[in-house]
Amino acid sequence: MAYRFKTGDHIRVGQIAGSSWQGRQGTIVDVIVRYVDGPVQECAVILDGERRWFMENHLTRTISPKGIRFFRSEALDRWNLEADTAASLTGDMDQLVDVLCTECNYTIPRAQSEVAGFYDTLDKVMMTESVCANAA
Repeated sequence: MAYRFKTGDHIRVGQIAGSSWQGRQGTIVDVIVRYVDGPVQECAVILDGERRWFMENHLTRTISPKGIRFFRSEALDRWNLEADTAASLTGDMDQLVDVLCTECNYTIPRAQSEVAGFYDTLDKVMMTESVCANAA
């Protein structure tokens, strides 16, 4: 199951050996879908003030630096993780899937499903808090 990216998602670039963009974080500003044996996303990402395009398989969903403490706290509570494990979370979806497989003995599909739901919930909470902060 691949995550379907959307505008506003925070990402980390990965899986591009030798690329100067490897490991950098940014925000998706545009998404297009091409059809090659099924739908494939291409995402425009702002990295260091520059707009760059990447295929979905080169991106990993992550949490913005502002939201990482909230993310860790919510993950700790939701899955009763050890404090050290939660503190090591970087916000990457793939990392959280691995943690759930290791710490909670989830299968990969179950962990992916749990993490996708978790990110959806976080998106809604963070959007609500952002709207409330802007209204104040």
